[in-house]
Amino acid sequence: MVIKGWDVGIATMKVGEKASLICKPDYAYGESGSPPVIPANSTLRFEVELISFEKDPETVEEKLGAATKLKDKGNTLFKEAKYQDAHNVYQQAVDLFRWAHGTTTDETNRVDALRLLCHLNQAACQLKQGSWAEARLCCEKALDLDPKNVKALFRRGQAFTGMAEFERARQDINEAIKLDPENADLKREIERIQREETNYLKKQKDMYSKMGQMFK
Repeated sequence: MVIKGWDVGIATMKVGEKASLICKPDYAYGESGSPPVIPANSTLRFEVELISFEKDPETVEEKLGAATKLKDKGNTLFKEAKYQDAHNVYQQAVDLFRWAHGTTTDETNRVDALRLLCHLNQAACQLKQGSWAEARLCCEKALDLDPKNVKALFRRGQAFTGMAEFERARQDINEAIKLDPENADLKREIERIQREETNYLKKQKDMYSKMGQMFK
């Protein structure tokens, strides 16, 4: 993720110049932070030197090319188990289309397809880190682009399971099964949800039982 403070600060620099950038939360990672390294609402200081610069892609075609390279870089980081780094690189790809959605139907479809892949991959990154709420948010961004996307429903179901929202998890997986009834992974996920719910309820029961004994 390219933070606002970098965009604003580096834009004022010349090649070879060194500077200290002090970025308040609104110009850094804001209320969400960048777990597990950067806490929420952090003011950050960066020592930077502008070695060189490349012109930002301007046309939709240029942005598609740059975003595809970023997606591929994110995929490499994911394979190296650098999940948060991968998530941030996917976000850079998505951010290229903040103000550009294509001027033709073909361009718009290609932009949306790339954004969809990045959001799905971000969800996978967050699931790997056990960041259930963040994974759910990534899935919902994907579903905004494709409401019947099986992979997005599957991963949101996994996120709901991690959040102990088992009924909502079942709803998502059952909806995915309707769309892809031969998918064995989805059927196994329904069984996993049941196991996770059973274990969760048992732990809750044991916890309340211990609490009751403390107050006898």
